[in-house]
Amino acid sequence: MSQVAATNTDESSISKLRLVFEEGTVLVEGLPEDAELGLPGVKFDHRTRRFRAEAILYRTIVQHLRDHEIPYTDNARDYEPTRWKLRVEKEAFPHQTEGLKKGVLPY
Repeated sequence: MSQVAATNTDESSISKLRLVFEEGTVLVEGLPEDAELGLPGVKFDHRTRRFRAEAILYRTIVQHLRDHEIPYTDNARDYEPTRWKLRVEKEAFPHQTEGLKKGVLPY
């Protein structure tokens, strides 16, 4: 698999760029095989003949597209919001409360 590198690409080849989520990966559709956009973690998958990256890199890919003003359609975010509520209330341990009072952070 070839890594997508950062070099010049014809504007028309990226005008229809689309992100899609598929089983733990982000597909980048609309790129020709020889496209080189420098998208982080995106590799050409010869089995499916499409570009893909691990889904954990979604935010990094979107940030790269925004930073480089590359137009795209984001269908990877095509999900419904959930209304999950926190059901458990926990008290902090004494050492945690003490640390907060002193301004001590764990990192």
